[in-house]
Amino acid sequence: MNTEYSDTIIIGGGLIGLAQALALAAHGISSHVIDRADPQAMLASDFDGRTSAISSASMAMLEALGLKAALAGKGCPISQIWVSDGLKPGEIDFVPGQDDGYLGVMFENRVLRRTLYEAALAHPEITLHMPVDIATVERSEAGVCLSLADGVTLSASLLIVAEGRKSATRDAAG
Repeated sequence: MNTEYSDTIIIGGGLIGLAQALALAAHGISSHVIDRADPQAMLASDFDGRTSAISSASMAMLEALGLKAALAGKGCPISQIWVSDGLKPGEIDFVPGQDDGYLGVMFENRVLRRTLYEAALAHPEITLHMPVDIATVERSEAGVCLSLADGVTLSASLLIVAEGRKSATRDAAG
């Protein structure tokens, strides 16, 4: 049995898992990223119609990961945020000062997902395993060992769980 080693194994290849892998890779830390979803389905234009508000601090992180050019012109700057609770009294209005810049950027999730996926796919410190199910997970003081349904065995010092809803790993951890 051949075991593929990396510094980390990340379960979940969505926005958070891919961003985590890229952040680690920027510091020379290798990752195997596992997701049961088919990347081609996740990258299809009709997969997810949601948008995400990316704060200016999170946008700076994406830029530090080298994604500035890939995201340029694909989002809408957030210049003001107004929060209320229906018709109840009271509200909060966030308006940056003239020299403060934007509050964040709105992106379609599919744009973020494609940008992160393509960057991860191209990075030598990141190995993507998608789509694949996890057959077994064995934890020890030395790290973690995963057997994938396709017969691949992975081993790492650290396991990062970035699964979304219905996380089997979270459920197993209680």
